[in-house]
Amino acid sequence: MTLGPVRIETLDRCPETIPVLAAWFREEWADYFSCRSQENIEGDFQAAVADDGLPVIWVAFEGDEPVGTVALRSSALDSLDEHEPGVGGLYVIPSRRKSGIARTLVEMAETEARRRGFPHLHAATASAVVVFERIGWEVEGNVHHDGAEITLLRRNL
Repeated sequence: MTLGPVRIETLDRCPETIPVLAAWFREEWADYFSCRSQENIEGDFQAAVADDGLPVIWVAFEGDEPVGTVALRSSALDSLDEHEPGVGGLYVIPSRRKSGIARTLVEMAETEARRRGFPHLHAATASAVVVFERIGWEVEGNVHHDGAEITLLRRNL
């Protein structure tokens, strides 16, 4: 899919971006990923590429540069299996935020969820609530997760 100069690919079509995605995750969610090595996080992405189920991960590009990512995964949070399936790992590089990339990535996950027959999706975020609300997601409530307050959202498909 193409959005102006932005191109969206599934991670299995661009596995060379795995080190970049792992570095983004270690930096953006340092409290969660700081105890894991770069190689360990890359291993999670490599396992996702090898699996034909969930998660499905997308990468947004401008030219050859990755600028964002999102995943459709089995649950919104590992500790909340009842909130399944989930959208997670939504990240856009700071210089490209508020440009519509996050919205497009979330919509890719919604489209895939519909294709797979899921009636709804969940998300859990501490920082991207507005992104989800702007495209019709509803806040379900808040939970404490790994020392942070996380907002739970739902989208009926």
